[in-house]
Amino acid sequence: MILLKRVDVGVVSRFTLNYLAKTKGWQNKFYISKQPHDKYQRRILVPHAQKAVYDEILPIVNGISDDPSWKEILRKY
Repeated sequence: MILLKRVDVGVVSRFTLNYLAKTKGWQNKFYISKQPHDKYQRRILVPHAQKAVYDEILPIVNGISDDPSWKEILRKY
């Protein structure tokens, strides 16, 4: 739609843009913001009635950013 001048702006994931640029030959046709729109934090909600679940997952969530297995998964993306 941007190429057809139907819109001025589009929001698309980096992976989708990379794929389309490669398959359609659209390299260097678009301005790419340095600040991704898809950076956000995730939250896990646990009902108060399930405190045991909360107590079990809290240490996992708190330590996930230092977990080598998790880091390896993230490297794939």
